[in-house]
Amino acid sequence: MKPARDIEVERNIKQGLIDVLKLFSSEKDQLEYQKNVPYVYIPDEIINQWQDWVDHDRKDRYRLDVYSQEELDAIWEFDSVWDREANRVDSNLTMEEVQRSDSWRRLINAA
Repeated sequence: MKPARDIEVERNIKQGLIDVLKLFSSEKDQLEYQKNVPYVYIPDEIINQWQDWVDHDRKDRYRLDVYSQEELDAIWEFDSVWDREANRVDSNLTMEEVQRSDSWRRLINAA
C-alpha cells in the first residue's frame, strides 16, 4: 500500500483530471474561460492541461486504491480520443469556431 502522502498526491491528480474533463465537456465554461483570460488561446490551454495531468508513459501509476476500474477505463478512453483529435484542432479559429469543429465535438462528447 502506498504511504498516505503519495495517495493524497494521486487524489490531487485525479481531481485535476476531473476538472479538465469538466472543462472539456462544457462549452459554456470554455467560453467563460476565454472571456476571463483573453490573451490565452483556450483550446490549446485545455488540450495542454490534459497532457499536464496524464502520464502516458506510466499508465501503471493510476491505481485501483485511488481510481475505480470504470474511472480508469474512462480516462484511457478519453485519452485515446484526445490522442487522435488534439492535434487536429486548428489554432487559427476562434473558440466558437473550434467548438463547432468535428475534432472538438468528438473531444466534448468523449469528456
